[in-house]
Amino acid sequence: MGREYSRAGQYIYLCIAGLIFFTFLGCATLTEMDKRRSAQGKLERSQELLAQGDFGGALRANQEVLSMVGKTTPSDKALFNMGLIYAHHENPDMDYVQSKIMFDTLIKEYPQSTLVEQAKMWKDTLGCVEREKKNSVKLEKKIEELERKTKKKELANWRQNGQGYFEESQKLLKREKYDDVLKDADSILEGNNKRIKDEALFSKGLVFAHPGYAEKDYKKARDSFKKITKEYPDSYLFEQAEMWVRMLDAIQIDIELEQKKKELEEEVDTAIETKKKELENQIIQPEDAPLDRESTKTIPAQLTAPANAKEVKQDKKMGPGKREPRKNVRQLDGEDLSSLAKEYYGDDSATFCDLILKVNPDISDVRKIDNGQEITILEITPESYIEKSDGESYKVHIATFYTNQSASAVEKKVEDEMKIPSSVEEYRASSEDSWYRVMTDDSFKSKEEALEKVNSLIKEGFISIPPEFK
Repeated sequence: MGREYSRAGQYIYLCIAGLIFFTFLGCATLTEMDKRRSAQGKLERSQELLAQGDFGGALRANQEVLSMVGKTTPSDKALFNMGLIYAHHENPDMDYVQSKIMFDTLIKEYPQSTLVEQAKMWKDTLGCVEREKKNSVKLEKKIEELERKTKKKELANWRQNGQGYFEESQKLLKREKYDDVLKDADSILEGNNKRIKDEALFSKGLVFAHPGYAEKDYKKARDSFKKITKEYPDSYLFEQAEMWVRMLDAIQIDIELEQKKKELEEEVDTAIETKKKELENQIIQPEDAPLDRESTKTIPAQLTAPANAKEVKQDKKMGPGKREPRKNVRQLDGEDLSSLAKEYYGDDSATFCDLILKVNPDISDVRKIDNGQEITILEITPESYIEKSDGESYKVHIATFYTNQSASAVEKKVEDEMKIPSSVEEYRASSEDSWYRVMTDDSFKSKEEALEKVNSLIKEGFISIPPEFK
């Protein structure tokens, strides 16, 4: 009895083990089936993307299939699809080499696949296409060589009978082949064919006068055209050549005048620079220098601008800004601040008007000065543009403008060219007028330091000094 029970137990154990084995086997089979179903879905999605022209997306979908199922079905279909994608004529990344690699991999790794025959056909076809492409390149080279020889023969014909030379030279000129035009023209001029030498000369003249030619030379161009008018009076190009000669003569005159003007400007600049250096070397009087009382006068309103300008001219022995202001009693009704600046400084700019207004804060209307109002007129010097800032520091008043746009443009130019930080300050010149001052942002510790900056701004033309006070 004991032996029979033992055999029955063993049989039960074997049944349980077999059941567990087949259970695991069934689970593995189900997992593989899920992968294949998912892979099949990816393949269908790749076909949709390919139909939409999304070659990159279609390629990625097939690559995902390969990573999911490895070397099992449907990897052969994924490889076949990738080969087609790489060979597709609308694919911007078309690559016959990669396409052949995909088909070759399919043939070698999946010999039992139903797609093998198609893969072989595609591989052979792509090989034919590549061979035809190489033959096409060779054919293009042969065509280029033939064209080169044909052109060489045409050039020989030009030199013999001049047939079509001028027309072809104009084509070369249009394509900016200037050296080729000159080379052909020189060959004709050195040859014996006199019938087209006028055309060769005309072509040379056009090249030397052409604005696109790097070695443009108006003199050489004129010489070529002039030779036509002298040696080929019966040429159909005679009238045009004559017109070119006259035009180039006028251009040459303009060039000579411009050169002369440049030389004169350089001489004037040199003279001005020398004068500026002389002024800069003059000694500036200290703050406690005695005032020149004789220069303090009352300027009648009836005086003309030249008389006033002469009267306010600064004594060069005195430091700038050291003389007492002169007073002017206005006796004409209806005068404005700009006419006053024009009369005494020769310029009605907003800057000079602002400088007058600074020392005449009682002017209530810049557009109309009261009859009989006493106006203070100061000599404008570099120190006129220096303003006391907070404490013991100083700022530079660069210029004043009637519009913020003009002031902002000068502010930017000062910062770009002089590297001097500056800003625009708006203020009310009267109840109806807003003016805009361009001021330096930096504060200078001493008046001498500020004066040095003013002189550099004067030198570059940002600050103006009336000619009578320079």
